[in-house]
Amino acid sequence: MAPNWDLAFAVVPRVAAFFSLLGSSFIVYEVPSDHKKRAKVYHRIMCGMSTFDIIGSICYFLGRWPMPPDALAVWNLKGGIGTEMPHVQHKHSLV
Repeated sequence: MAPNWDLAFAVVPRVAAFFSLLGSSFIVYEVPSDHKKRAKVYHRIMCGMSTFDIIGSICYFLGRWPMPPDALAVWNLKGGIGTEMPHVQHKHSLV
């Protein structure tokens, strides 16, 4: 894969998450501050959905940054018990 694609895969999700975070934050700010919007069920549902979208946007923005560098090797494992580490002997097998 070209180096430009690696950069795009690293930057584009963070830009999208940033704009989603901005939009959801505006909704969460706007709904409680206006009495008319606070009285309508639609706006309260939008405020609740935006609250959880803020959490998801933060996680999406962070991406792999919180992971330790050596944790990426774990994602490529395939198989069941004992196949990911052949040097470990298990007494009881699930197979």
